[in-house]
Amino acid sequence: MYSASDDQRVTINPRIATGNSEPTFTTDVQVEVLDGSSIQNGFFVMNALCRGCRSWNGGTLNLSSTVQPFIYAVGPNGVPIASDSQSAGLRRRDSYGHFTINKVQVTGPGGVPPASKITSGATLYGSIVKDGDKASRAHGFLTALVALVVIPFDVIIIGLFKWPILHVFTGSFVLFLVLTAMGLGIYVSTEYNRSKHFDSAQQVIGFLSVGRLLVLASIGIYVRRMQKTAEKPDQAGQISKFSSIHTWSARLIWLLLIINNGL
Repeated sequence: MYSASDDQRVTINPRIATGNSEPTFTTDVQVEVLDGSSIQNGFFVMNALCRGCRSWNGGTLNLSSTVQPFIYAVGPNGVPIASDSQSAGLRRRDSYGHFTINKVQVTGPGGVPPASKITSGATLYGSIVKDGDKASRAHGFLTALVALVVIPFDVIIIGLFKWPILHVFTGSFVLFLVLTAMGLGIYVSTEYNRSKHFDSAQQVIGFLSVGRLLVLASIGIYVRRMQKTAEKPDQAGQISKFSSIHTWSARLIWLLLIINNGL
């Protein structure tokens, strides 16, 4: 559960996870929110009646187990989720750990139990494991570096100072950074159920940008070779035409990268 949009209520969203991906909202488990559910002094209080919580498609809960394994997770830091949607996107946690619950001891009569701080029946084991979405941060850093630093620097090199040799190196560096960022982006996308299909606007624009960048690099190489071997007068026109295509394609790619950084 997480805070509702008004920061006064809680949004309950039963979810099921498979493998090493974030849990996704399911309608197989029905949870009826009861009176008394709210956010009180920063604590989330949820009174609810759950139907389908003992067994669901793909799993069961053993109520006779005295060492039922559970996991917990904390974080990430930053802006918390505040949404009325039961399928709001979840971010990767900063750390997680394991504990067990004595299901026999914690099973009681029906109805909402009185508030309690008793920890009997639950046992922590192992130490907390540091986690986090480092690949996602690296992906964002590289794309921002390319769009806001390296490409503007390259524009100054070729547009203002007319240094074609240095432009070759900075252009190659841009291609390397973008391909690295794409690899990280693909890796991050496979970690989340909501991005595994590669159909979001950011992913589509990203693939288009990389594809156009590869074409741009090919045009640049072709123009450089023509400039070195230009002997016929008609080749000057071809060089000018392809140089213009190269320039405007670079501007379009830069625009796409800036837009994608904002998504």
